Amino acid sequence: MAIKELTHISHVVFICNGDTCMSKGSDETTSRIRKAIADRALHESTRTIRTRCMGECSTGPTVFVAPANTWYQGIVPEMSEELVESIVGAGPVGFVHL
Repeated sequence: MAIKELTHISHVVFICNGDTCMSKGSDETTSRIRKAIADRALHESTRTIRTRCMGECSTGPTVFVAPANTWYQGIVPEMSEELVESIVGAGPVGFVHL
């Protein structure tokens, strides 16, 4: 098994792709978050991980960001760019945190 050097990673974005969140658009949200990261040339320092159900179905789609340990709820595709801006500290945080 290959071992990756991850010391340069500053943010990890966990995006719920459980059944309920998928029915609310998290598949497209995942794609748009990844595009927003790439468009800002953040792909070397910011990683995304699709997860199974995070157990926050009633407020999903749910996104968790480490190392800030911040939960975001109701993240629909149209919020993806603003979310990435808030994660890297380049914009206002207009999201409800869990």
